This record gives sequence, C-alpha cells and structure tokens, in this order.
Amino acid sequence: MMFTEIELKNYMSLKNIKLDMKQKNDAKSIVAIYGENGSGKSNVVSAFMNLSLSINTLKSQKIFNKMESNILSDDENDNNMSDDAKKMKLDAIRSIQNSQYTSLLRIFQNTYLFGEHGPTELKFNFKIDGHAGYYKLVFEKSNGKAYLATEELNYVIKKSSGMIYIITGDKDGNISYKLSPQLLKNKELFASIDDSIYRLWGKHSFLSIFNEFQNENNNKYIEDNVLASFLTVISDFRQISFKTDGASGMSQFPKLLPDLYRELSIMMDQKNVLLEQ
Repeated sequence: MMFTEIELKNYMSLKNIKLDMKQKNDAKSIVAIYGENGSGKSNVVSAFMNLSLSINTLKSQKIFNKMESNILSDDENDNNMSDDAKKMKLDAIRSIQNSQYTSLLRIFQNTYLFGEHGPTELKFNFKIDGHAGYYKLVFEKSNGKAYLATEELNYVIKKSSGMIYIITGDKDGNISYKLSPQLLKNKELFASIDDSIYRLWGKHSFLSIFNEFQNENNNKYIEDNVLASFLTVISDFRQISFKTDGASGMSQFPKLLPDLYRELSIMMDQKNVLLEQ
C-alpha cells in the first residue's frame, strides 16, 4: 500500500491542509517531510502514527484486561503480600490501562485545533494493487468533549471503487451504519459484527473492532466470508511505518505489552521487598 494524499482539517496546529504524495499519479515509495521547527511536520507524521495506534485499541484493551486479571489472581494466591503492595500493583496496571492505547478517543484527545469548534477530519488517500481508495475519520465536539462522528472506507468492490462501509454517531452515542452487501457473506458473521458495532464503535474504530475479530477467528473462515479487498486494506494498514526524531514504529504496540507486563511485575516485586522491609 502507498498513501497518495493526506487531508487534515482542524488537526493539531493545521487548519486545512492537503499533502500530495504522488509522483506522476503514482504514490512515492518514500516520503520525507522537512521544514522549520514549528511548521507542522510532526503533526502530519502524528496523523499516520495515530492511525497506526487506532487499529489496535481493542486488542490492547483486552491484553491489559488479561494482565489485570493475572495480577488479581496472583494476589489472591499470595497471602504474604501486604494490602499496600496489592494496591500499588493494581494502580500501576490500571494507570497504563487508561492510557491512550486502549481508546480511539484517547489517541485523538489532544489533536483538536485549539479554539476551533468545527469538526476535526483526517482523510487518508491510498493506492493498493493499482486501485485508489480512502479512509476517513471525523471527530466533532459537544460541550467541549470530542466524539467520533464518522468513519468511512472507500475502496475497490469487485471491479470498481465504492463505499465498503460508513458508520456515523452523534453526541448521545446513537449509531447508524451502512455496509457494502459484499463485505460480509455470512448471516452469523453479520450478526456478530452488528453487535460489535453497537457495543464498541466510538470508543474503537471499525478497523480496530474487525482487526480483533480477525485475530480471534479461523483464517479460512474470515477469507471465505469477508470481502477480499477489505482484508487487503486492513492487512496493509497494519504495516504503516513512520519515523520522527522522537518515535518510530509499525503498529507494534500490542507486541510490546507482554514485555511491559514482565517489566511491571519485576518493578512491583522490587517495591514489595522494600515495603516488607
């Protein structure tokens, strides 16, 4: 996959920008952004980084929940651990659990252009296998609190481009959606996705919801019952790469969570020794 353009409105310090990343109508293989300090370079890169993080919010949340459950289970079997040590251990994991990685709104919570009341929009135009498409997120505000208003994916369906899905929500949490008839080929699968959208969308994007659904189900079942072009898009989105002076990565945060858990456990064990002393 190659991104061909990115369009940002009311995003961080960028009021309205359209960045063309094409060369002779084809996406460039490598894009470098340069300019003076404070010109908005890092804001553009952060849009790709936040898109990368947003795909894994539901997966990250489930991993954190499992980590918390393991800690509680360990505590129940450790009669020598003090109440202060137990609380410290749980507070630490819950603090991480409430970080930006487990919610779409937390990822984008500080990206609204200061003083702006209009919607924040991110549109990623891309080309995969010679076919053009776009992915769009729109956030709006109500009483100073942002919410996900629209998520839309447009890409090839059969031989021509079209709307794969569009989901909208309002400030009260009411959700409506339209899926391409070709997206899901199984009634039971549709029922499961329908339930997930109404339960999870808004806190998580549809890409994140489906990404975790795909992780939990048989590959052949998914391939036989889901639009192939949609699976191509989500597979390519998982491989988004970025690099700035401060960070680089490829949607790998959930892979780091087991290591984070081990480091947290070691840190808590060391604090437990001090408390016991």
